[in-house]
Amino acid sequence: MAENGYLGRNPNDTSTVIARQQYVPTGITTSFTFISGYDTGYVDVYMNGVRLAEGRDFTAGDGNTVQILNPATQNDVVEVVAYKSFNPVAVQNYTVSGAIGIQSGGTLIGVTTNINFIGAGNTVVVNGDAIDVAIEGGGSGGGGLGEPLSDDDTNPAFKIYKQKRTLLIDQNTEVPPIGDDYAGMAYIAESVIQVSSGSTIHIGAGTTLYVNILDLPGFRDPFI
Repeated sequence: MAENGYLGRNPNDTSTVIARQQYVPTGITTSFTFISGYDTGYVDVYMNGVRLAEGRDFTAGDGNTVQILNPATQNDVVEVVAYKSFNPVAVQNYTVSGAIGIQSGGTLIGVTTNINFIGAGNTVVVNGDAIDVAIEGGGSGGGGLGEPLSDDDTNPAFKIYKQKRTLLIDQNTEVPPIGDDYAGMAYIAESVIQVSSGSTIHIGAGTTLYVNILDLPGFRDPFI
């Protein structure tokens, strides 16, 4: 069923992105370029803290520039504020083609065309029109079980994991008190903790660190 009966934005647009840019002219200026772009009709302009009236004091119609009818002069402060609706299924609303919005806890972190995954254990695989991201210690990487023997989730070897026996501590490492909510237990899958010379591992008071949580064969004294 078609959605109608509302004015303005689509109700499916669930959050708003507010973009601001300030200008301090060095001389008589009437035209200002808004770098992030704007949607026509959803832009406010302020001069020295006073909101200007669209059509009477300024015009904004091309999505990128704002024209002030009463020129700004040196030491005036002009601020342009644009309101953009964020719809995760309609990213094309943004001025940058192919952009993607990143949210955390419902708060927009930013809009970008490039995402970098930092860390040796992260992999990004293109499967047709989908992109699979595996992050070390979670996702398709085994959720802490180890590294799958295949990067193809249709391959039976993908369900078989390998796990290094020794965890190397090559810098000072702190395992803080876990607290009663977690029964005071922390664990690792490796069966041996090797601490390099000059490095330390400190287990917080009231916390027990268990090694070889998977009960792999060959267990021995955890510290060497």
